[in-house]
Amino acid sequence: MGGTESKLPDALDMPGGIEPVPRTRQKAARATHFLTNVDVPRTAGLGKTACRPAHVRNGTPMRRILLPIVLSLLACQRPPEAPTGPARGEVARRLEGLPRVPVATSAVEQQELSRTLELTGSLQAEDQSNVATVLPGVVADTPVDVGDVVKKGDALLRLDDRDARLRLLAAQAGLMQARARLNLPLEDPADGQPRPQVAVESLPEIRMAQAGVESARLDLERNRKLYDEKAVSQQMMDLSRLKMDQAQAGLDQARNGILQAMAGLANAEAQVQMARKAVADMTVRAPFHGAVVRRNVSVGEYAAPQAPVVQLVRSDVLRLLLDVPESAVTTVMPGLDVEVSVQGLGGVTVRGKVARVAPAVDGVTRSLRVEARVDNKDGRLRPGMFATAKTLLPARDLALFVPREAVITQSGTSRVFVVRGDHVEERIVVLGEARDTAVEVRGPLKPGDRVVVKNVDKLVDGAPVEG
Repeated sequence: MGGTESKLPDALDMPGGIEPVPRTRQKAARATHFLTNVDVPRTAGLGKTACRPAHVRNGTPMRRILLPIVLSLLACQRPPEAPTGPARGEVARRLEGLPRVPVATSAVEQQELSRTLELTGSLQAEDQSNVATVLPGVVADTPVDVGDVVKKGDALLRLDDRDARLRLLAAQAGLMQARARLNLPLEDPADGQPRPQVAVESLPEIRMAQAGVESARLDLERNRKLYDEKAVSQQMMDLSRLKMDQAQAGLDQARNGILQAMAGLANAEAQVQMARKAVADMTVRAPFHGAVVRRNVSVGEYAAPQAPVVQLVRSDVLRLLLDVPESAVTTVMPGLDVEVSVQGLGGVTVRGKVARVAPAVDGVTRSLRVEARVDNKDGRLRPGMFATAKTLLPARDLALFVPREAVITQSGTSRVFVVRGDHVEERIVVLGEARDTAVEVRGPLKPGDRVVVKNVDKLVDGAPVEG
């Protein structure tokens, strides 16, 4: 047919070492070879172009029409995908001649695992105060400095108190005058002694007023008898009644005067207390047990009222502020034990407990503020340090554990070998929490699987083993 078809080599005729051509490609190649060499014969007795098809009359051979079609069909034929790796059977045949590797095995164990929540935060002092003066004054003494440990009530600063003491003396003099007015002892009662009470009816003013009332009463009764006997006039009787009313008013006035004197006594006592407080405020004292962080004034300087003069912190107990992610807020509650480590202590850990849990999650950070209390009686920790806290969550999970020697890690990938009959199978795993002699693994394993723990580095997937 218009040309000799060249012979194409069959896949079975290919020499060794050369990849055979698939049958589909051979057939397509033969068709292409035929079409590229075929031509349309001329019809006898007709003109040169009379009986040719239109595409031939236009000078286009048939092979130019069919060749793209065949090539398209050839492109649509998908050759079988090459295997990405040797089949397991081929690997097994390749390893048949190898000696068996002696191994020892251990069972995969399922154990309860308490999950650990690890958080970071900063340590803060249990109490921190910028101690300030209440009253203004000139600094007379600074008995403490930075780093000094003080107890509650110890003097931190003393101001010049001479004016305050003079005002106290004046107040005490006024108190003595008020006491004398009410016929009370001038000195304060001794400690533990009851405060003397005012005997109102025994005061001179009251006794004198009462005597006047009694005298007016007697005169009124005497004149009333004489009036009944027509011995005195009506005018005399009216005068006796008037004197009686005046005497009674004098008694009421005396009693009101005593009440005013008692109020004056209370005011004088308050003035003395205020003066004593002013003298006491001239000495600034520690509000709690702690250490001095900063002193802001020196002797001779003027201290303004309510101006911080000493910064004091209490560090025997520290607060650790932590932000718990929203996914773990339901597992954190007061009373949970916390293990705190500080990088500056060289890995030394201290223990604490969760003391407070915020009632709401922060809408911006989506975290829950938690406060833990950490004991620091030895003073190793310092407020402001960055710390890492670990706490065991109450919820428990079931996890798979294998011996540490069963895991081999290369290039960041961990694997174990599971015994299946007379060979091993490789399993890729992800490591989790480590214990004394075992490690948590997550991967295609189940409880009871036997994993190799001896000669693990001599194994590959499918290797024959014994033991």
